[in-house]
Amino acid sequence: MQNCATSRAFDEGVRWVFRSVDALLLPKTIAIVGATDRGGDGWSKAIYDTLAHCGFPARRFLSNPRR
Repeated sequence: MQNCATSRAFDEGVRWVFRSVDALLLPKTIAIVGATDRGGDGWSKAIYDTLAHCGFPARRFLSNPRR
């Protein structure tokens, strides 16, 4: 197989094949979970703003699991 890396699970001897880590390292969309609707500058908004300022190419969403 082309562009594959193999790894063996430690205890079970199971063989895994990973085709690409692009989805993990270069996502198209990310959700920052833990946003607040009370306003202010919490940690989630700071991360969101930093990603936007640095030109992170993925779509970004703030998520509040309670809403």
